[in-house]
Amino acid sequence: MSKRAKIVNHGGSAEVYLYDEIGSSFFGGIGAKEFIDDINALEVDVLNVRINSPGGDVFDGLSMFNALKRHPAKVVVDVDGLAASIASVIAMAGDEVRIADGAMFMIHRAMTGLFGNANELEKTVYLLRTIDEQMEGIYLKRINVEAEQLAAWLDEETWLTSAESVEHGFADTSGESMAVAAMVNPGRFNKTPERFLGKSESVDSPAWRRLAAERRLRLTK
Repeated sequence: MSKRAKIVNHGGSAEVYLYDEIGSSFFGGIGAKEFIDDINALEVDVLNVRINSPGGDVFDGLSMFNALKRHPAKVVVDVDGLAASIASVIAMAGDEVRIADGAMFMIHRAMTGLFGNANELEKTVYLLRTIDEQMEGIYLKRINVEAEQLAAWLDEETWLTSAESVEHGFADTSGESMAVAAMVNPGRFNKTPERFLGKSESVDSPAWRRLAAERRLRLTK
């Protein structure tokens, strides 16, 4: 069963928390339909999408990306902890992208589990390569590296620090650390930094509520 993203509506602006897996099917995380219905119902000038996600279903993620690009509000993306896999593509929808100190982007080739005969597997390989081409096109509209360098990073499963993310154009600025917990299950990716292994802290936890309240207070001063 899919989940809904947590939304905090401040009137003229709203915060949407993508703090889970992406996709309503295999991964059982935040579904595209629910996400799109929720953001389309927001009549705000600024839509702040906060990300701490290991990624998930590529088609749900692409639907979320396109919905954010279509949204009439200014879309500000904050990478609070991790924007990995398809979550890094969603982040590219921001009119402004900010990354917290200590947070990371991770990019890699599309992956799936394979089962079937040779003809079926060839179709799957073709689909994966098509998805890769789509994602490369999305990245290249924002980042400031050559296509060959991006391709090499995708081949290798590349983890980018906040400073590297800004240097290469994945984010516009880096700043305040949100100190959010890890999001990636062991064994999911090949090169996951240790600090991202384990379960994430809920955005409804007392510690997170205090942190978010302090941040909103600082922004209003």
